[in-house]
Amino acid sequence: MKGTGFCGMNCHTCPIYQATVEDKPEERAKLAREWNKTHQTTYKASQMICLGCKSNRPFAYSDECEIRECNIRRGLKNCGGCLEFPCKIGREFWKTMPEEYENLKKIHRLLFKDVADSVSEFDEPEEEGIRSISKRGALPYEEHTQKNHQEHAINKPVKKKAAPLVKKNNPSKKKNNATQDD
Repeated sequence: MKGTGFCGMNCHTCPIYQATVEDKPEERAKLAREWNKTHQTTYKASQMICLGCKSNRPFAYSDECEIRECNIRRGLKNCGGCLEFPCKIGREFWKTMPEEYENLKKIHRLLFKDVADSVSEFDEPEEEGIRSISKRGALPYEEHTQKNHQEHAINKPVKKKAAPLVKKNNPSKKKNNATQDD
């Protein structure tokens, strides 16, 4: 989904994103006051600038965001592409942001159609490091993720064209050819 942040937030509906894109400093000042009150922070209007957490101009809080850091570390576009979704990192966030959670569930189900019961609810018990969601059985997270990413072409490296082979002169062949001519 275009415009979807790592956490499932739709950037285009975010008031900070809108105030940035529409260049409304008075709106950013209002948002700073609201955020400082509701989140016990001390943001300035100049910090209420965001072009999305995937851009080169993310929100000031983005450096502290565990969800963003986790997605970048794993090379994911958003949490919906992770086999551990929903995870411990995002649980508290998604409890207060149900729309974002629903966005990610849709993405997750599209990416992992062949995985049985791919999205668990928050209260489902989980074993540390293992998710038993594959039709093939339980695998350690890294092994399961690698297999699933290969199957779904997620995070595959971009293939670069190979450089043309340069023929090197083989001195032993020249020597053999020279001795045959004698």
